[in-house]
Amino acid sequence: MAEYKKIDSVEIIPDKALNIVLTIWEELLGNKVIDLDENLFKMGADSLLAARFVGAMNTRCGIEVHMKEVFMNPSINALTKLVDTRKKTGITELVEEGEI
Repeated sequence: MAEYKKIDSVEIIPDKALNIVLTIWEELLGNKVIDLDENLFKMGADSLLAARFVGAMNTRCGIEVHMKEVFMNPSINALTKLVDTRKKTGITELVEEGEI
C-alpha cells in the first residue's frame, strides 16, 4: 500500500483506495486527517459517522464495509488495507470465518 506523503505543503496520495477512504472520513469529520494511524473515534467519529462511512463506501466504490469492520479497523490506514484486500481478492463483502 502506498503511504501518504507531504511535499512542500502539497498532499500526494498515490493510492486510490487511500484517497477514497481519506476523502470520505475528512468529509464526515469536517476537517483534515493528519495522522493516518490515529483512531478515528478519538478524532470525533462515532457510530453514526461510521454508518455514513459504510454507506459511502458502498455507494462510491461498490465495496461493502460493515460496521464491525470499522470498529475493528479504526484508522485510515487500517481501513485502506481492508479495502485494498477486497479489491485484490475480488471479495467485495465481509466473509465470516468458516464461510469459505
